[in-house]
Amino acid sequence: MSKRAGIVWFRRDLRLHDNEALTDAMKHGDEVLPVYIFDPREWQGTLPLTGLPKLGPHRARFILEAVADLRENLRARGGDLVLRIGQPEDVLPELAKASQCSWVFCNRERTSEELKVQNAVEQNLWAIGREVYYSRGKLLYYTSDLPFPITQTPDVFTQFRKETERLTPVREPMPTPARIPMVEGAGIDPGELPTLADFGVPEPVKDPRSAIDWHGGETTGLDRLAYYLFDSHAIATYKETRNQLIGSHYSTKFSAWLSQGCLSPKRIYAEVKAYETKNGANDSTYWVVFELLWRDFFRLMGKKHGDKIFQKRGFKDTADPEWTQDRAPPPAVDRRADRHPLRRRQHARNRRHWLYE
Repeated sequence: MSKRAGIVWFRRDLRLHDNEALTDAMKHGDEVLPVYIFDPREWQGTLPLTGLPKLGPHRARFILEAVADLRENLRARGGDLVLRIGQPEDVLPELAKASQCSWVFCNRERTSEELKVQNAVEQNLWAIGREVYYSRGKLLYYTSDLPFPITQTPDVFTQFRKETERLTPVREPMPTPARIPMVEGAGIDPGELPTLADFGVPEPVKDPRSAIDWHGGETTGLDRLAYYLFDSHAIATYKETRNQLIGSHYSTKFSAWLSQGCLSPKRIYAEVKAYETKNGANDSTYWVVFELLWRDFFRLMGKKHGDKIFQKRGFKDTADPEWTQDRAPPPAVDRRADRHPLRRRQHARNRRHWLYE
């Protein structure tokens, strides 16, 4: 009897803990083929209007480190991570045929560029008789647990929070598999981890003013979580210090790991609750969860309103009358003003709600 096998396509979920796509693949199949694809459309080129690179050096290095860490964690459990450079809609059908995998499991993305890739992947896999199974891997809440459908998500955060916080349970994070049943006998080359130079990305320059030494990966993300909660107890004063931003203890610094899926929001929530059980709850411990609610809210706005969240007039189709269009480079700004504590706090407030990507 032949074994049932499925590809696990890692995207922005670079972890083994609380990974629904990986869990689903291991439930449905006897073997899995973990895959990560470096899509040149994400790694090269510039953004419209600004001409800025799509991917900066620091973020690029962080992703490479996260992928390398994921591979190490898979290998420690008997698996591996197949690495490819190319377009997923081309690479995944080729790997599905070579490995005789019947399915591709992945955590769904919702914004337009990712949706185009998903649709192309699905179409090309259907053409060779393979299926795509989508999972949820981004939010603190499951959308099916919310007291309203996505299309009726409140557009005001306070209303969203009040309607969900007391009624919607946060599910337990899924456990990390003890063993990964890797596809065997297919003769698939796992591939080499590319370098920044392969994508024409320069090496990042470390700024001596950095609060912490950032490194990508599930391992360092979980280390940061344990340190911020249980080692330093910095969470106990989070609400008072979070807007200062610079110091290593002032804010959680979880955002980079959350943005690439190295940390699960449900895992953060579970650890915060464990901390409160051991050390007591206060406004600061709650406020970390409060920021995770903001993160869910922004993602649900993206699901509800689509590309409107990126447009000048927003999802209300109303532009701020005070906005202007610069016709020339702005005048030089005296950055010494930013050193004033009141100015720093104002800047911190402006950026605060984007800490959790």
